Amino acid sequence: YRLVADSAEPAGFNPSYRFQHDRVQQAAYALIAAQRTSEVHLFVGRLMLRHVGDAVPDDRLIDIVTHLNAGRPLIESGDERLRLAHLNLRAGIRAKRSAAYESALDYLRTAASLLPADPWCRMPELMRTLARESQQCAYLTGRADEAERWTEQMLERAQTDLERSDILATRTRQYATLGRMEESILSAIQGLLLLGVELTQHPSADDIAVERRRVEENLRGRRIADLVDAPPVEDAETLMAMRLFMETFAAAFLSGSGNLFPYLVLKAVNLSLRHGNCPESAFAYAAYGMLLCGELDDPAAGYQYGKVGLAINERLDDIALRARVIYVYAMFIHHWSNAWSSLTPWFRKGIEAGYQTGDLLYLAYSAQDCVIWDPTLDLETAYRRHAKNMEIVRECAYQDSLDSGTLFLQLQRNLLGLTDSPFSLGDDEFDEQACLAGMRQRQFMTGISNYHIYSTEICLLYNAYDRALEHVRMQDALVKSAMSLPQLVRYAIVSFLTLSSCFTQLPENDQPAVRRRLERDLAQMTRWADNCAQNFRHLQYLMEAELDRLDGARESALESYDRAINAARDSGFLHDEATASERAARHLIALGRERAAEGYLRGTHHLYTRWGARRKAAMMENEFPFLREMLHGARATIAGNGETWDLDLASVMKASRVISGEIVLSRLLKTSIEILLENAGGEWGCLVARREGMLTVEASVTPPNNDRCGDNVPRSAWVTLTQGGELALPVTLISHVLRTGEALVLHDATRGG
Repeated sequence: YRLVADSAEPAGFNPSYRFQHDRVQQAAYALIAAQRTSEVHLFVGRLMLRHVGDAVPDDRLIDIVTHLNAGRPLIESGDERLRLAHLNLRAGIRAKRSAAYESALDYLRTAASLLPADPWCRMPELMRTLARESQQCAYLTGRADEAERWTEQMLERAQTDLERSDILATRTRQYATLGRMEESILSAIQGLLLLGVELTQHPSADDIAVERRRVEENLRGRRIADLVDAPPVEDAETLMAMRLFMETFAAAFLSGSGNLFPYLVLKAVNLSLRHGNCPESAFAYAAYGMLLCGELDDPAAGYQYGKVGLAINERLDDIALRARVIYVYAMFIHHWSNAWSSLTPWFRKGIEAGYQTGDLLYLAYSAQDCVIWDPTLDLETAYRRHAKNMEIVRECAYQDSLDSGTLFLQLQRNLLGLTDSPFSLGDDEFDEQACLAGMRQRQFMTGISNYHIYSTEICLLYNAYDRALEHVRMQDALVKSAMSLPQLVRYAIVSFLTLSSCFTQLPENDQPAVRRRLERDLAQMTRWADNCAQNFRHLQYLMEAELDRLDGARESALESYDRAINAARDSGFLHDEATASERAARHLIALGRERAAEGYLRGTHHLYTRWGARRKAAMMENEFPFLREMLHGARATIAGNGETWDLDLASVMKASRVISGEIVLSRLLKTSIEILLENAGGEWGCLVARREGMLTVEASVTPPNNDRCGDNVPRSAWVTLTQGGELALPVTLISHVLRTGEALVLHDATRGG
């Protein structure tokens, strides 16, 4: 009845009506002749618009616009078309805020189509807003050409240098996302020059030194933590300059542009120190923390600046830049001072912030690195989670991030035995040479750096030292492209192990320089370990072991390998524990101590198997056949329930490592039992042998209540200790094992024994 034109009911009373069911609505709609649908939509839209009045509420906006758009070919009035254009602009902005970018772009395109001729002259304010929103939505939906057309229109119509700089800042970010790094950098520099910022496009080391001195001068005795409380930036030009600096950081870093990245970061930091804080200051301080952790080799100070960046972002409640501030902190700062296993929650925060703001660049970054640095994950789990996160990267359509994440995915596939060969990252679905060529064409130097680091890692793992050395030599020229990244740490250890493995085969003229490099790398790793022992101490010990080995300090090398193994285990670095164990085993083999090496080899094989490195485990079984035999012999079937158990051999490896420190046999036996009990989770145990037909306890860890249980144990269960005394044992079970020579594992020894 509300559709009756002469209804006496006041327009202010405006109830909502719904069809009882969608099918009822569809049936009613089907009754309308096709040629009249536009007319009906227009009639309904106009009626709804008349009832809401001049101010269309947000909750009715989309319904009204949908009806009017369906009937817009019938609208002839210029004023009505202009009003509908305004409504579509509002609808587009509303949809964009809800991350419905496709719908937003449709509304904005409709708004543009409803405007009269020469709209930039007749309604410039409307066009500036429409152009800005359309440009961003075109970019966010992957329509780069359409976004570029809007950008050119805005630059042509901009009234001031400040407005042009704002447009160039947006272009800088979008070019970086599209992998157009050089163009991204040039856009930012162009915008900064418009604002009167003095800078050089090709800074020297002296330029960087000047900016570093200015940082110290501009601090003026303040503590780093005090920077959070700096006053806000007041002038618009400084705010815009900070935005341009921030937008160019990614392109300057990823393109391997030499001194440009640190120079731009220092420029931005000095601007903030002089003028105060703004949202971009959070990113600038985080980026400076990144510099300190990497190129400037001061991770403790870098960590402080990183925390300042996070705090400023929270203080200003700035969600717009949160994804990038979090990513820079997590990827370049956090892991230098905190456990690597704590990185994933930070990246998840970055993903959430990226989705909230449409920051596709840093959304892709956070997704590509979210789970890959957690050393506690086995390969299969890490691969599965990383593959799922790569779906997010594909949605962002950022090729550099896609290549970077895919390279790590292929590294995981190699370790799982799924690539074409042990020394390749390629398979049926991934052409590594094509990927490498594309990265070179785009000048994505960080991606190329990652390729050589991962290739070094697999060649080293499979003992192809000459191949690994080739990648080390190529990566040496790209080391700045891995600045502050976790990849830099991996490169530090794999390049060290490659050079130490090849050292004796190098030309004699090269050996002194390589030796000096190894000592420098050890000194650097020691500094890192002093800052965060949990992440780096085991690598320091491994490097020390390698240098001891090269120096012929055999026992000292073995002790250092053991320290590396223990430290890696304590820190949860399963991969590095396996590496240190294998290096120790091969050290013993080189000394002709094959029997002593067997315990390490068993432990190494077990660690690689636990990690999920199937290809490496299989290669070890081929090289050392006893490992395959051990696998078949290390299974015991529990009678009565059909369950099969794999005996954990980590205890064997650990026992072999302490043998050298246990010269007294009785002490050695007791230590071995303690290690076995620790591994099995047992409270007490013993080593029983048959001597002259009698059971004898050679060594034992006595049960805590042994002195109180004698009254309830038959005399036949007491067994003599070689050290004197007696111990109550399940003699029947022990005799069965001694007689059959088979392992026996009971699900519940208190009942089954």
